[in-house]
Amino acid sequence: MRASLILIALALGTASPQAHETAPDAQSSTERTSEEAKQIPTAADFAKQAAQANLYEIQAAEIALQRAKQPGVRDLAQGILADHKKAQEDLIEAAQGGNEVIDDKLEAAQSKQLQALREAGDGEFDALYLSDQLRSHQAAMEFLSAYAENGEAGPLKTYAQAAFPTVRMHLVKVKAHSNSD
Repeated sequence: MRASLILIALALGTASPQAHETAPDAQSSTERTSEEAKQIPTAADFAKQAAQANLYEIQAAEIALQRAKQPGVRDLAQGILADHKKAQEDLIEAAQGGNEVIDDKLEAAQSKQLQALREAGDGEFDALYLSDQLRSHQAAMEFLSAYAENGEAGPLKTYAQAAFPTVRMHLVKVKAHSNSD
């Protein structure tokens, strides 16, 4: 569980270097429980990271609709775009219900990855987009799962539980397209 949360944090750009310094086996049970609790984001942090993930997926899908060569990749991007726009609307509603504010700014790493998609050569775009979607949806599944299981009770936890199946479906579709190359 701790390793999964660290991977999520790394994928979302939120891990600190100190999180890797002590091996789990060297920690006492109490320290591990305390460390695991620190890895579950607050409601405010969850709302921010989930909003950034949705915004990233929306922008990446918009780029894919313009650049993808394979019709299946364009279809995938269209579905991801529609689902993440809806997810963002649902997240905003959940955040308001939990008195949280949504920030609409991407992390620097997300902006950099979008730039890489924009600059990819025509022959490499589809593979890069699919690889990126595989990585981002795996991270999102772990992030949503962790919050759905251990996050603060309330509308954001309900959002995480409701969003998880859609993200899982996206991951299955991305894997299918990746394997069909």
